[in-house]
Amino acid sequence: MKKILAITMGLVLICSLEVLGFGGGFGDDFGSSTSELEVEGSLEFDTRIILDDSSDYPLNSFPTLDLDLSYEKANSDFQAALNFDSEGNANIEEGFIRLFYDDFDISAGRQKIVWGKGDKLHVVDNFNAQDLTDFINPDYLDRKIGQEMVRLNYYLGSGNLELVYSPQFSPNKLATQGEWSSPQLAELRTNFIEQFGEVAALRLQEELKGASRGLKYGQAGLRYTNSKSGYDYGFSFYQGRLKNPSMNREAINSLNNDDCDDYDKDDYDEFLADLNLDYDRVSVFGAEFSSVIAGINARGELAYYLTEDTDGDNPSIHNNRVAWLIGGDKDLDWSNLNLNVQLKSELILNDDEIKDNPFHIDYNEDGDYFTNMLVFKLSDSFKNERVLPEMSLVYNIEAQDYMLDNEIEFLLKDDTSFIVNYKIFSGDEHTTFGQFSDNDYLAARLKYSF
Repeated sequence: MKKILAITMGLVLICSLEVLGFGGGFGDDFGSSTSELEVEGSLEFDTRIILDDSSDYPLNSFPTLDLDLSYEKANSDFQAALNFDSEGNANIEEGFIRLFYDDFDISAGRQKIVWGKGDKLHVVDNFNAQDLTDFINPDYLDRKIGQEMVRLNYYLGSGNLELVYSPQFSPNKLATQGEWSSPQLAELRTNFIEQFGEVAALRLQEELKGASRGLKYGQAGLRYTNSKSGYDYGFSFYQGRLKNPSMNREAINSLNNDDCDDYDKDDYDEFLADLNLDYDRVSVFGAEFSSVIAGINARGELAYYLTEDTDGDNPSIHNNRVAWLIGGDKDLDWSNLNLNVQLKSELILNDDEIKDNPFHIDYNEDGDYFTNMLVFKLSDSFKNERVLPEMSLVYNIEAQDYMLDNEIEFLLKDDTSFIVNYKIFSGDEHTTFGQFSDNDYLAARLKYSF
């Protein structure tokens, strides 16, 4: 209710200022309007059926309402994205003002930004955390968590220098219960409650959220992009935190071991100190490019992640790593087919310090410290782009697990779509997609856009 009241008061304030003649921009046209408040959005009804008979959540049906508000003046604008979910929660996904000047513009508020040239897959896009409580089933931008930040775009000829600062930090939001919680997290939560109780579990949940953290958890970044001779390129630097937590796995092992009595019910604070839960400070040096090469819309990204454990011998801190992305898409000669292929790779450095230490935060029981993820998408359109089928495959080459997504969208009217989606997960139980092998589902979604 507080969020709804705040949104309503904000809209009332905008309208009141306009009526009183104070709704102008910051230029010579102060007091004049170039547009009215625009409202766009969509209403969706989504029904999802988990196909495994043993599922505790076989059927889910939920409506969602998204509202996009924008208000433009000659030298400023206001944008907001609101989401109302099936549980009655009102979420401000984005909400910021932007001021335009001759050579630069500056925006402040809750924002989502995307760095890099990849297609919904990146290694240099680090500012916004992701909401993974529904795993990666939502769209990439929808998974992003809006972050309070100040953003400056300074235009240098055909180039753009972007500076971003956020005084706050949000980690990735993970499910600890329900059908999209990993077995490891679910086991940890169960053992934690049995050992310390529900109240202590809530305290740990707050720690995982990164609540009430100081300015040292702020984030800053610098990015320069430009174009020359048909090539778009860019360089970036990010200083912030990794979005997944680091912790002492030996303390977790003590908690999960039924024969271990290292901690009793009164030792929560001691356990939390031993757990050493934190989000590693990281500096990311990035580069990106895109161009049309031999008819292929080619793209690539390269990033070096520098943590505070440069030697790799601290088991509670993630090692340095190098990551890159390469791929592209091309329209094929048959029908309206488009083929999109991307490869995302990551090499963890100093892996000799990890291989023999199962309590290291980067330890992998299969010994895979150079990993590759292949993303393959094939899309088409029929009936004057009113029937839109798409098939995508995400495959981890070393772990041999995958997610296969089959979707077809029927455009019933220009503003109304009916989407059918069938998704398959497969692999060993400890792998990214294999842990959800019992979560294959069939979904139907009715979407009305306005």
